[in-house]
Amino acid sequence: MPSGMHHLFALWQRFKHKLLAHEKILWALHSVWALTYGVLIMIFFKGDFGQVRKLLMFLMFLMLLIIAFDRIADRETKTGDKKRGVKLVLNYVMKNMYQALYFFMLPFYWDATQFDSVHWLFTAAVGVLAVLSTQDLFFDNFLMEHKWIRNAYFAFCLFAAFHLLLPVLMPFPLHYTIALSAFCATFAFFVLHLPQFVWKEKHFRWVLVIAFGAAAVVYLVRPLVPPVPYRVVQSGVTGEDLTLPDRPFPRGVHDLSAADYRERPLWAYQIIQSPTFPHDTFWHEYRRGPALVSRQAVARRPLGGNRYLLWSRLSYDDLGLGDPAGDWTLTLRTSGGIYLKSHGFTIVE
Repeated sequence: MPSGMHHLFALWQRFKHKLLAHEKILWALHSVWALTYGVLIMIFFKGDFGQVRKLLMFLMFLMLLIIAFDRIADRETKTGDKKRGVKLVLNYVMKNMYQALYFFMLPFYWDATQFDSVHWLFTAAVGVLAVLSTQDLFFDNFLMEHKWIRNAYFAFCLFAAFHLLLPVLMPFPLHYTIALSAFCATFAFFVLHLPQFVWKEKHFRWVLVIAFGAAAVVYLVRPLVPPVPYRVVQSGVTGEDLTLPDRPFPRGVHDLSAADYRERPLWAYQIIQSPTFPHDTFWHEYRRGPALVSRQAVARRPLGGNRYLLWSRLSYDDLGLGDPAGDWTLTLRTSGGIYLKSHGFTIVE
């Protein structure tokens, strides 16, 4: 070996030895960078539903990447040609794409979550998995080494992504798109991560059965899922007539006089933000204490800027109560039973 090449080889060996000696520190620094990268994604894309359609292209690229990864792994198995470098690069890119997906989705779920509901569990899971995905030692040495935990990580990410994407693309109520998201996520998981199983004879039908089963289960537990793309930006009750077009943003009150309420109806409202026209039917539930007193269909009116005024009217004669005084709760739900917002008010004598 020429002396120059021998010198370069010696330098490379010393450099590699130093890298291995400080491997944990270097991985920790990379984790800090990955977390910073995730925060920058949230800041740049925060609340911008105009970027959600690009999520479809992102998912398609992810699918092609993982299919390529699987084909390379399959070729190596058949030929014994170990291209470890190619596999490491593809694995690294795939990991970072899932990580970017989690951070991209987190602000949307945060905006849609009401923390007086069980929605926060789902949003907390998105946030925790986003942060853990940046911790290389945990991700590579624990998550990727446990098959079922790894599969749950990928499947949950795909479901959250489809649940964010489909309501923007499809004109269906939210309880239908939640179930459809579970079906698409399950099918996509098998195609992306278990393609050899999918295309085996008679296995495809079982993939469809599992996907339909996942859709049915998620439909039953849909109250756990935040109602993206809806975001409630204002909620209240008022004595003002909300049908008047010159009052797009009503003034809400906390206390209502029982005497005034007997003379004029109560108007309850929310202003929601949605990137598309809301395809759900909404309902207001009026409760005095824990008791349900009335359930009213909600009307809607566009306000511009992707905002919609939802309102219902409740008169004293509709109540069937002698004395309306007490602490009341107004709850907004979709016709599919998905919770959006609660608002408390008091009727006083």
